[in-house]
Amino acid sequence: MQSNEPYLDFLSCFNDSRNIIVSYEKLQEKMNHFNQWFLSLEQEKREVLSQQLILLLEEAKCKVQEEQNLLEQILLSENAKGRANSTYGKFI
Repeated sequence: MQSNEPYLDFLSCFNDSRNIIVSYEKLQEKMNHFNQWFLSLEQEKREVLSQQLILLLEEAKCKVQEEQNLLEQILLSENAKGRANSTYGKFI
């Protein structure tokens, strides 16, 4: 029986809220290791695991998109404040 350590290691990249809690480089490293392990599994096990991972990755994707949207709003707001300040002085 194969160890599921690569799977658990990959899961450790996410917290309970499905936020990614490691650096991009660390996530990539763990994902590569997981992918090698995943491809070594029997087809039936891969199918079951795939269904579980789809849910996790969809949730994580939504979290990343939310954070990107929030950051974009902050940057647009700061950009607008900077333009107003440069045009009208330091009022904002």
